[in-house]
Amino acid sequence: MTAILAFVAKPDRFLNPDASLKEYLEGLVKLPAAAAADMNPKVNIEKVSRQIALNKERASAAGSDVLNDTMKGIYALPEFGDMIGTAHALLGKENESLRLALLIYARLNGINLKQEDIDKVRETVLDSKDPDLGAFMMHAFTNKERFVTK
Repeated sequence: MTAILAFVAKPDRFLNPDASLKEYLEGLVKLPAAAAADMNPKVNIEKVSRQIALNKERASAAGSDVLNDTMKGIYALPEFGDMIGTAHALLGKENESLRLALLIYARLNGINLKQEDIDKVRETVLDSKDPDLGAFMMHAFTNKERFVTK
């Protein structure tokens, strides 16, 4: 519980409002540049096409950077970064009860979710320093039969 409060409350934000405002404004400035780099239609189509080809070949997704700059820009915003950090912490291996609840809920709804899937989300999409949507896409496409509801 203390870990959750530490992520959510962030009391140091209230102690130094100037630093908090600076951090927030820096994130707002970085986000449009990151999104613009990712939204270049030609580059983005090439990235997604390359990722789809890798998925079909079941090749390594290393170096795939599908919307990663945009995700880094969003995660740089304090509120989003805090939410990602909280989700990352909650899905940790030490939080067995939440992970078990997710597995049961998914399976009750026809999705054969496994522990490795939760780990992959933490390692890729919820990695605030270096998110990797391409690697997560690879995992999802490779295991798609488990995620299709019946």
